[in-house]
Amino acid sequence: MGELITSKIPPHPPFPKGGTERSAFPKGGRESPFYKRGNRKGALSRRANRKEPLFKGNYNYPSLWQREVGRDFLKADFKGRSNKSVKHVLLFSIFVFSFFFLNPATASEGSDENRLLAMVKKMELAFKALQDYTCEVEQTLYEQGTESQRHRFKFYYERDYRIRIDFSSPYPSMTVLYRKEEKEAIVIPFRFFPAVRFHLSIDNPRLRSIAGQRIDQAHMGHFIDFLLKNLGKIVQKEDEFHEEGDQIKFGLWAMDYIEEKKLEKYRISVSTKHWLPVRIERYSREGVPLETTVIRNYTIDTHVADKVFAP
Repeated sequence: MGELITSKIPPHPPFPKGGTERSAFPKGGRESPFYKRGNRKGALSRRANRKEPLFKGNYNYPSLWQREVGRDFLKADFKGRSNKSVKHVLLFSIFVFSFFFLNPATASEGSDENRLLAMVKKMELAFKALQDYTCEVEQTLYEQGTESQRHRFKFYYERDYRIRIDFSSPYPSMTVLYRKEEKEAIVIPFRFFPAVRFHLSIDNPRLRSIAGQRIDQAHMGHFIDFLLKNLGKIVQKEDEFHEEGDQIKFGLWAMDYIEEKKLEKYRISVSTKHWLPVRIERYSREGVPLETTVIRNYTIDTHVADKVFAP
């Protein structure tokens, strides 16, 4: 590159009689017709005393005239290419910024997944902090979009994994009791006559919910774990997240919680008072309703008496 530049530089002007190359430049260099872009006193003298070459490469050192004038040739030679390079970098930067930050689909998908995960994490923390809770549940099952069954019951949960369910419909006086890690549950058909009871396996179809859940899967902790599991493996493509009063409503895609073979849509309403679900809607992939669960009248950390869970 050095040889190319020096080859383009015009011939050196004649030196004054008896003078040298340096004497062609007056002290300070400002009055010299050959001084190019000098803005400091003695700048040319300092350049002339440098030992390193202006350009790197295998070539002879340029003269003072070539070093000073060649600098301007070099700038002129690369000026066009530099402007083009800067323009390309700017265009590429704008494209990347527009795609990742201004693209509605990308921004929506990422923000939606972050909000959903944060919401479910908050539900998980709320559930782990409580000691016990009770609530009233209404569960409706649909077949081909039409209501087929409806159950109502009061649900009791204690942190040591004790569960009690008091049915009001369609079994108006039946109670089911369950303790953690046991393989059987106790079924009392008539609460007014507790001496009559049956021990049924938790896998018995008669003991499952109308949607097919076992009794050990009926509490909110299991449902929250189910949501976290599916958020970790299924990409959420729709932005459905909004707040209405004291509730936050959101939707997500998940596999069915019985066999985990079919993709289904869930719409969930969470109370901001206790960060637990108050309504859960389940739909097929085509949008046909499958199940609706409404949870009312939560009471939390009331220290439910042990006799409530006693068989």
